[in-house]
Amino acid sequence: MTNKKTRKTYKPEFKAAVVEEYLQGEHLLSEIAAAHGVHPNLILKWKKAAMAALPEALDETSQKSLAALKAQHELEVEQLHAQIGRLTMKLVWLEKKMRKYGITLDQSE
Repeated sequence: MTNKKTRKTYKPEFKAAVVEEYLQGEHLLSEIAAAHGVHPNLILKWKKAAMAALPEALDETSQKSLAALKAQHELEVEQLHAQIGRLTMKLVWLEKKMRKYGITLDQSE
């Protein structure tokens, strides 16, 4: 047996809270790292990623396009659920008709 260590993953909310605490400047990086049980370099990496994503997060056009993409996605999901419902109804109808006429499908294929 091998003991494989898996990397610990952190939720985005946790990362944001740690980076926010670091950016406030009230505590040293090493203190924040020790308090949250992470390596200081990891906090710096999260800060760098947050700062790189900040311009896009504040851009109104990207927010509008993101909202449009979400709306389009929701519409597609709704259409697919409707199609699943129609296909399910057709399948039930066909199975009922097949039983009526004594036709069975071999489920092993």
